[in-house]
Amino acid sequence: MKKELLRIKGLTIEFQGEISYPIIRNLDFSIWKGEKLSLVGESGCGKTITALSLMGLLPYAIKRKEGEILFHTAREVLPLHSFSPDSPEWLKVRGKEISMVFQEPSVSLNPTLTAGYQIAEPLIYRGCNRKDARDRALRIMEKVGLPHPADVYNRFPHELSGGMQQRVMLAMALILEPSLLIADEPTTALDVTIQAGILELIKELNEKMGMAFLLITHDLGVVNDVAEEMIVMYAGEILEQGKVKDLLKNPLQPYLKGLIASLPSLSGGKKKLESMQGSVPQPWERPVGCVFSPRCAYRMSICSRPPLWKEVENGHWVRCWLYE
Repeated sequence: MKKELLRIKGLTIEFQGEISYPIIRNLDFSIWKGEKLSLVGESGCGKTITALSLMGLLPYAIKRKEGEILFHTAREVLPLHSFSPDSPEWLKVRGKEISMVFQEPSVSLNPTLTAGYQIAEPLIYRGCNRKDARDRALRIMEKVGLPHPADVYNRFPHELSGGMQQRVMLAMALILEPSLLIADEPTTALDVTIQAGILELIKELNEKMGMAFLLITHDLGVVNDVAEEMIVMYAGEILEQGKVKDLLKNPLQPYLKGLIASLPSLSGGKKKLESMQGSVPQPWERPVGCVFSPRCAYRMSICSRPPLWKEVENGHWVRCWLYE
């Protein structure tokens, strides 16, 4: 029987300034223990902001307006939404229970500290002596496939390749053996061979450690390789959700259909790739009704009203008036 690990209920996040506007609206989904879940959508759809909210790391002036983030520990359910980002409750969850691999390692790593120290730092912060922290860091470095860990431990980030930097980030995220790993575009700017190695490593760690992971990406090929469940986001809302194999084989929402139609195929012969007109709207320009309707080829008059969330098949949910 599956056990729920994280529950997001009615989460709305907004920019708060002279003019306030929502960035994420009414987000509702669960992450289960050991699950391989992917969050998919174009740049600007709200995927990274969603991940940062689950880590309590939202940027200044971007706040949770309403909704709940409930994390299941071994002993209790923590309402993370009710704690300030620097509270003891967040500090005991962040890193230990939920970790994140950020999108660009060359920016995320501290250039003034060695790679090894940055991996060992979470242990040192929690009272582990430096020798034991170093030994554990070397073991996790070996596990994530870093060559010659003792040598890499003393190197600075600029002395490492992009693939090695990403493995350092992965080691940092795994050093405390979290229950949930959030990977935000973990293969950005990596060549195909390194990308395949990183993704294979994440799958292996999921199987061996029983760790759930949330993969954030716009690459449906990556999703097909590593995830089991998929959530499709657009303009801060979920438009479709279900098993990866079902959504890729039988996409329902015109947005997902457009994403799939834009992919090249090795077996489909020569054909012109389709493209969707327009772009993701800015949060302050969000259309009334269905957020995808201005770009949708199936647009109807009823699309001026927000579509309902409907289960079309077993576990396959969609938000679109075509299925009402």
